[in-house]
Amino acid sequence: MEATQGQGSFSSSTSSSDEEWNWEEHQWRERMSKLSHDRKVKLEARDQMSALAGFKEAQHRQAALDAELDSFRQHYERGHNNDFSWTGVEDCSTSGRHSGLESSFDARTLAAWRKHEARHSPFHLYMYMQRFAIFEARAQKLLTAANIPWPPDEARILAALVALGSQACSDAPAASPQAASQAHHGTVLGARADILAEYRRAYRVATLRWHPDKWQHVTGALQLPNHEKAAVLARVHRICQNINEQWAAAQLNFS
Repeated sequence: MEATQGQGSFSSSTSSSDEEWNWEEHQWRERMSKLSHDRKVKLEARDQMSALAGFKEAQHRQAALDAELDSFRQHYERGHNNDFSWTGVEDCSTSGRHSGLESSFDARTLAAWRKHEARHSPFHLYMYMQRFAIFEARAQKLLTAANIPWPPDEARILAALVALGSQACSDAPAASPQAASQAHHGTVLGARADILAEYRRAYRVATLRWHPDKWQHVTGALQLPNHEKAAVLARVHRICQNINEQWAAAQLNFS
């Protein structure tokens, strides 16, 4: 009987120990669950803060790129656009002396030359952007040799520029009767000199555009393969020779 009582006491003690163990295990699991939850919350908070910091950094980077692009654009417009852009006849009040120069080109050809002129300023601006890695930062497609605005007719570059300038004056508002009379009076004496002056301006712009030394830098900015670079520079050299020959012919014809 004493043995039976001893066994009952042992069973009661064992049961009490199991309950304490189960309770402690439960408490431990709750603590682990809370720690896991807290850790998850902290990780989520850290990820959110990291994403916010990345977003702000991207905003600052984009703002810096936009400011840099504006700076390059202003620099280009101040220092380069005037060199490479063709504005045509300086004084439209004398355009009557050499109006009709555009008639040597048909409408389709003149349209092609106007399109060609419109491509020059954007090309040089984007080329500068690419040279200073702005294109890469803005994830824009890089320029290639296919983007180069080659002249529609290499043998008539100067004549086309002068014709475009003459057409621009033809499209401008009509001059006053007095100015028109003065222009007509000076036709015989001044026409050849005026035309030569326009050819001289066209020659300056064309030479700046197609000078081989400048295109050494352009091909470097475009990062062309060697065979493409050689082909581009050879064509530029040929265009430059054509421009010099056209200017020499203009001097003979209008001096």
